[in-house]
Amino acid sequence: MINETNLKKPILFILSTFLITYTCWWILVAISTKGISENGEPLFMVLYLLGGLGPTVGPFIAIALTDRNFKEYGKRLLKWKVNIGWYFFAMFFILVLELVSIGLSAIATKEFTLNLEERWYMWFGYLGLMLIGGGLEEFGWRGVGNHEIGKKYNSIITSLVIGIIWFAWHLPLFFIPGVYQYQTSILLFACSTVVFAFFLTFLYNNTGSILLCIIMHVFSNATHAWGFSVGNTIMLTDRISLEGVIEIGVFFVAGIILIVIFGHQFMSKKEIPPFLTKIVTEIKKITTHDEQIAAEEKNIED
Repeated sequence: MINETNLKKPILFILSTFLITYTCWWILVAISTKGISENGEPLFMVLYLLGGLGPTVGPFIAIALTDRNFKEYGKRLLKWKVNIGWYFFAMFFILVLELVSIGLSAIATKEFTLNLEERWYMWFGYLGLMLIGGGLEEFGWRGVGNHEIGKKYNSIITSLVIGIIWFAWHLPLFFIPGVYQYQTSILLFACSTVVFAFFLTFLYNNTGSILLCIIMHVFSNATHAWGFSVGNTIMLTDRISLEGVIEIGVFFVAGIILIVIFGHQFMSKKEIPPFLTKIVTEIKKITTHDEQIAAEEKNIED
């Protein structure tokens, strides 16, 4: 436990989010399974989109019912002045992990193939689609969930709590024909959601930016939509496959590495272990020494 804090805000956020989402999506389960409305039809899409906005609307309800500090929330939501390296992390970290998973899956199965999106213009289109279909969720999951729960518990507990709740929020989708989660392996999806929560916790704790978390969520979903994922081939089934285990394994190992390097308390650069700090310092000394030698040699030549 880090310190005492009022959990009223995150609890109100979670309750309002589930009320909005579950009302829309469980109604959608009923009408879609009975053939009243299908994916792509107006009624289906209205309920689907409204339900997805639960974590986007929830934070404003929670803030309005507690401290009403919308100004502070707005600063975190729009915070963009961070080291450019965090933008690269947000955009490409998941892609790198997926490429590693793809490579290992190809070696393990000797027959794994990718189904990449061939329409180049859709690569940009998916970024916009995934803002609505994922990115806007970060208004709440990181903006209120991580931010408030992280004041009371360490990063591991915070990530597990948010990750499990986040997965539970998706549950109705597994029963709606025509959406991605329908007939997907629930276990693999649950594991990937929880591990992804760790990565987003790491990003948020180091930047304090909801915007960066939105970007990471958008690019993660777009990476899958583009086809750079073993999930596109094997997660759309209710079985657990070797490729799926490899993918989750790669993500899990990456999460462990982040915790080991940056510490379990906050998973931030402030917690880098002394032995790693010493290694970095020694590398800098060696680099500086080499630069000095090069400069001296250049002066001699001149």
